[in-house]
Amino acid sequence: IDAMKATSGTIRQHLGDMLVKIAEVAPSRLSELASMITSKDDWDTRIRDAFAVSARHDLTAARESAQKVAGPSRKEALAGIAIAWAEEDGATALAWVNALEPREDRAEAMRSLLVGWAKSDPVAALDRLDLAPPGGGHIARYNTETAEHVLRTASQSDFNATLDWLADNPRAITSKGYHGLTGAIRKRLANDLPGTLALMEEHPASALLAQSLRSELLNGSSERQEEVWKWAASQPTSAFVSQVKRDVFGAATWHRPDKAVEWMDAFIESSPDPNQAISYAVSSLVDSSAKRHRIEGLLDVVSGPVREELLRAAFRHVTYENAHGWMPRLDELTAADRNQAVRSLAAAQASADPAAAISWAQDFSNSERAIAYEGIANSWAAADGLEASEWIASLPEGMVRDHATRALVE
Repeated sequence: IDAMKATSGTIRQHLGDMLVKIAEVAPSRLSELASMITSKDDWDTRIRDAFAVSARHDLTAARESAQKVAGPSRKEALAGIAIAWAEEDGATALAWVNALEPREDRAEAMRSLLVGWAKSDPVAALDRLDLAPPGGGHIARYNTETAEHVLRTASQSDFNATLDWLADNPRAITSKGYHGLTGAIRKRLANDLPGTLALMEEHPASALLAQSLRSELLNGSSERQEEVWKWAASQPTSAFVSQVKRDVFGAATWHRPDKAVEWMDAFIESSPDPNQAISYAVSSLVDSSAKRHRIEGLLDVVSGPVREELLRAAFRHVTYENAHGWMPRLDELTAADRNQAVRSLAAAQASADPAAAISWAQDFSNSERAIAYEGIANSWAAADGLEASEWIASLPEGMVRDHATRALVE
């Protein structure tokens, strides 16, 4: 440690990565080193983990060492003490945390205490969620919600007790806290998928469990989507089964779009609202920039109402780059959908070449030209409101100019 401290900054930085090992062989140096270390990012728990290791060996000495840490690292050191202490004696650790100075010291320590307590007594920790700030709040700290951390540890310690607590406290977990259940659900799906899904369906906390399952199907258990679909397809219809079908279908559109297309007819037929199911199926398959390239291929394999919805989706997402390719498909649309498609095509062209868009619209009837001019005015105004207004002012009075004027003002 002394040799590394005496070297250049690059080598000194490695002390932070060695803190846990230092906690095992030279715990008396922790307070000195922790004060020197700057956190890498919001996920950096090196200081917390090191003090937790030290506290498990000698709580009194580790506590005294943590109190000596200065600067931003202090709250992490105290949090390490809290998590280790609560694993053995939550009530006494709670009294210690309550005696700390307020603000960040106490807040971070309280959050860690609840996580440690959840390891030894999940219900006691969950009952005290309101003692700690909720965490989260912005994208960089997406995974820092207190409820998520506590639920993760509690569900791994005693899954059934955690579920029973959730059933008794249905409003206690808000926002993204349900992500904390995904790790335990992943393990149970791996060991007994049908039994786990049946348990989730029958449990009073099934609504919250369905949220966690949705996240897990999209992420850690994506490879089990087909098994989950087969289970849901074999079950009598229920609110939970319908939700599982919807969620596994949506997850498959990211990982296995071929499977989603294979399941589409069954998904729509089993839905209590087939029209809504068609809209969801198509939007899941194509309504993101990463998925829109699929549209042309899907048009070749679907028919009927699904194909109509897919065409509508295509024209909702038309761009300048692909507008000319979609123009010939206008005649495939119903009269009700054609107006929106004309508006979208005109706006897409006008985003880069207003003159070409105006020329294209000349061949339309008066009513359709008015719709096209709405799209042109809306798109052109975003780039150059003055030029767009001068174009509109040059138009003859009438319905076409009125439509373009309204779009410009909007």
